[in-house]
Amino acid sequence: MKQLTQLLNALYLPSLLKSKRFWSAVFGLVAIVVAAYQPGLEPYMPQFITAATVAVMMLVGGYSLQDAVAAGVNAYMEYK
Repeated sequence: MKQLTQLLNALYLPSLLKSKRFWSAVFGLVAIVVAAYQPGLEPYMPQFITAATVAVMMLVGGYSLQDAVAAGVNAYMEYK
């Protein structure tokens, strides 16, 4: 069990599973796969895939910007 924990820590899985970016991407992928199996949505799949991709990219970009601003504020407060 200890070796498994060390392996997971080496692969950064605990931090990955806590990541808002990772779960946003997983949710977007699941939404696309579920929509692909709905027969009535076939004509709209290109638009749905584009919309889901853009939404996930904007969400991940927003999370990244939020983290960058927080890191900058923390660095400024330490400097001051």
